[in-house]
This record gives sequence, C-alpha cells and structure tokens, in this order.
Amino acid sequence: MRPIRNFALPASLALTALLLAAPQAAMSQSATATCSAVKGRNDVTGLTFAGQAVWKDGETFDFTRLTFNADCTVTYGYRGGEWNNGRWSQTAKGVTVDFNNGFATYTGKRKGKVLSGTMKNVRDESGTWKFTQKP
Repeated sequence: MRPIRNFALPASLALTALLLAAPQAAMSQSATATCSAVKGRNDVTGLTFAGQAVWKDGETFDFTRLTFNADCTVTYGYRGGEWNNGRWSQTAKGVTVDFNNGFATYTGKRKGKVLSGTMKNVRDESGTWKFTQKP
C-alpha cells in the first residue's frame, strides 16, 4: 500500500477543526498566563487593594476591592457591586489595569503597600487613583 502524500483537508473540515481546537488553546493559554514581569515583593499577583479613584470632573469611585488574579483578570468592587471584567499586567515600569472590558485604563506604580497613578477612559476623561494593599 502506498503512503498518502500531500493530503489536505477540505476547507470546511479545516475550519471546523480550527474552531474546535481554539477554545482548548485559549484555555491552555490562560492556565499558564504571565501577567507580571516583576518577581518578588513588588509582584501584585494575588494581592488585594482598596482605595479611591477621582475623575477630573469630581466623580469619585471608592473601590472596596481590587484583586489581581493569577489569570490576568481583576476582580473589583465599588458602589455595592462586584465585577470581574478587567485585565491587568505589570512590568518593571508599573502596573496597568483595564476595567470594564477596556472602557477605562489605570496606569501607575507600586510603592510598598500603595498603588497609585493616573487613569483615562474611552471618552478621553482622566483622573487619578490611589489604592492601599489590604491585609
């Protein structure tokens, strides 16, 4: 019997195979996610903070919780609700958090138990924030 060479799946089968494999690949990626390029005492992975964000127009958000999950998501709470629709990353230069699927981006630095910085949203509004690590 002769071996089959140059065998290719029909386009419809190749697309089906790709669609079936994609969720598995995404799950593997999130299971091994690396959110922080920082190691040691300044790494925020797994830590929870609380604090305040103040927009330039005076609107204030008192965050009761901001947790940096190992899968690169953030869990955060304010105004009586809690959400898990944000993502974070950390480099030697600082921390970046995108809230509400990218609606607002907070960038800042960690100094000891304090994270602080500036923020901007898709409406080009800006402000400042400061959070303190919770025990």
